[in-house]
Formats: sequence, structure tokens, C-alpha cells
Amino acid sequence: MLKNLIEFSINRRLLLGLFLLVVIGVGAVSYRQLPVDAFPDISPI
Repeated sequence: MLKNLIEFSINRRLLLGLFLLVVIGVGAVSYRQLPVDAFPDISPI
């Protein structure tokens, strides 16, 4: 199983590179959409 995955990755480097760029892009977009609390709410409940 692992051998097949390694062979697939080596034989299709361009496809894996594009997949990596897509994953990085989705992560960057998700990171930018996270809400940021610069001043957290510290009032008592």
C-alpha cells in the first residue's frame, strides 16, 4: 500500500504539486476568515 502511494507520488509530481498548492490556498483562505478578538470579553457572567 505504501509502496503504491510512493510510486504514484513519484510518477505524478505535477499533480501532487498542484494538489499541494490547492491545499495551501484553501488553508490560507480559511486562516484569513478566522475571527480575531483583539480585546477579549472579560466581563463577568
